[in-house]
Amino acid sequence: MSIVRINELDFHVQQAGPAPADAAHPPVYLIHGLMLGNMVGWYFTITPHLAKHRPVVMYDLRGHGKSQLAASGYDLDTMASDLDGLIKASDAGHDAVDLVGHSWGGLVALTYALYHPHRVRRLVLIEVPLPPSNIGEMKRFMELSPKDMLAALPRSAQQGFLSGGRQTFRLLRNLGKLVRNTTVLDDFKAAKDISDTYLSLLNVPVMTLYGTKSPCLETGRRLERVLPQCRHLEIEAGHNLYAEAPQQTADLINDFLGATVAPNPLATV
Repeated sequence: MSIVRINELDFHVQQAGPAPADAAHPPVYLIHGLMLGNMVGWYFTITPHLAKHRPVVMYDLRGHGKSQLAASGYDLDTMASDLDGLIKASDAGHDAVDLVGHSWGGLVALTYALYHPHRVRRLVLIEVPLPPSNIGEMKRFMELSPKDMLAALPRSAQQGFLSGGRQTFRLLRNLGKLVRNTTVLDDFKAAKDISDTYLSLLNVPVMTLYGTKSPCLETGRRLERVLPQCRHLEIEAGHNLYAEAPQQTADLINDFLGATVAPNPLATV
């Protein structure tokens, strides 16, 4: 386990694949979702497939997994600042990096890319919700108790989080602390939409990846219309598609990170 100090907090960080300094490809940073997410969700699903080809950097968001609990700072600007600190701390001489984010983690990646487009080579947005807090199913999920959150997950996604009693207890305990002792729910509810005009300024290659059973699907189609360079793909899955279809998800990401993306003729302002 590696601990990196960023914004006065200790972050749990893990790397897989070749060392960034020795790799032909720039590192790809994986950013998990809010509440139930942590780097374990990546580690046992798509990371083994991605790490065959490139350096992979995973980290637990503030207050999640083994990263330090913070009383506040779960808004997108602060979390994008955390990501910026991590990228600077682990810099291996690459001018730009690749970002892959799921759900709220996708919004963190998107926010970072909007602020620092010159530092992002390619961006993969998986199941990103816009407006962030107005997707009905996600809002109802965030209002559940920690135990009910786990129960609401598809079985395939539950297996990515849980392996038995002690791990389940630890996850529920940490979730309880996150809900009771931080501003995470208030920050989630306060998150605003990103205008089409602002999104249209992001002129970097983007892949949007959504499940056909997702409550966020229309956001993916909206991003396809608005982003200047966007490849939008849908696969037979729900919101936790990287856990439901890890091999397919990883194959699509690997293909995109090594491919050339033509300008999007559908992009509008």
